Amino acid sequence: MRASVEIDAYPTNARQWEAQHGVEASEEINANFGYGSQFHETHGYYVDGIDEATAKLPLDWRDRQHSTAIECDGRIVWAITPDISDLVVSKLCRLDPRDAEYIEILHAQRPLDLSIVRLRLTGMDIKAAVRDRAIDFIEDLSR
Repeated sequence: MRASVEIDAYPTNARQWEAQHGVEASEEINANFGYGSQFHETHGYYVDGIDEATAKLPLDWRDRQHSTAIECDGRIVWAITPDISDLVVSKLCRLDPRDAEYIEILHAQRPLDLSIVRLRLTGMDIKAAVRDRAIDFIEDLSR
């Protein structure tokens, strides 16, 4: 679970920042903290700037989000993470091999409530083929 050297980051003030600076926030994050950056080489991990189109999450995911205050250069930065079930739903929507492996390992270590995952998945506005593939995957997990 902790083998990834990538952290996805989407600043909640991205649109405001972009209006002020004229550059996409995700691109600025990638340039300064992304793969191959000085930050990556110094710390051994990198930050992948994302935007609202990158991850599919249930519309009400913020009702379940987790927030943590982190001090960074004398300022407080809030790290907001989706609930684990919402994160799994997001990964199910894409379901590339890394996502599948992540979900399988997570479920083996800390069993998911697959009925909640399924409920959140079926409530999303996604293509039927994506939903069907994801449901097949979680049904395989429950066996």
